[in-house]
Amino acid sequence: NIDEDNFYDEYKGLEASVDFNAHFTSCTIWQDWGEEWHCIMNVFVKEPDTDMTMSETLAREVARRLVDHERKVIVITGDRNGSNISAGSKKLADGDLETFFDQFGTVMDEEGWDTTLDPLNYNPQKDDVHLTMQGVLSEREPEQPRLRFHPIHAKSTLVSMQFTPITTDYRKVKTSESKTTVQQENATHLGDTVDYYVIWKKNGGVGQSGSFDIDFL
Repeated sequence: NIDEDNFYDEYKGLEASVDFNAHFTSCTIWQDWGEEWHCIMNVFVKEPDTDMTMSETLAREVARRLVDHERKVIVITGDRNGSNISAGSKKLADGDLETFFDQFGTVMDEEGWDTTLDPLNYNPQKDDVHLTMQGVLSEREPEQPRLRFHPIHAKSTLVSMQFTPITTDYRKVKTSESKTTVQQENATHLGDTVDYYVIWKKNGGVGQSGSFDIDFL
């Protein structure tokens, strides 16, 4: 059980960690409570809305889920590939191409949010990511932050993390992302967003991430 009054604060800013995939685009929404980082919900979409990309569709769903949040301030981090110009990029009227992160930010702005984009951009070693996450999740070191997940609104993220075994060379086993028997909300995607978020936070968070990147693909 969690104490709802000390888990989510509608007057506190939010942080989102996004994973972009063609058929399953997802994010976890967080609040920093100092010694604890609270995952208040996960949000995902499996197909785009009419005339929208997957990134735009996810952002619209995030805005819908958070419509009653009072302090509409959010920082968007996550999957570095969302910063690439790719097949999913959107061409603007002036000819420029809008990345997945740009698309997400534009929709959030349109929905009345004060949005900051701070995607990851440096590749730590796989074993470094594994050891970092192991150190955080084990909760054996008092100086490490503690992750807390809402048992209902972030349940898919907890399942996703359990679906992600690690090989002896510290690589994630991603077979769940291609298995038709595994619901994609239970595959490794949402677990990746947790890794992105922790690495981003431990490297200083917004404004401090210019020298690092992350690659789970």
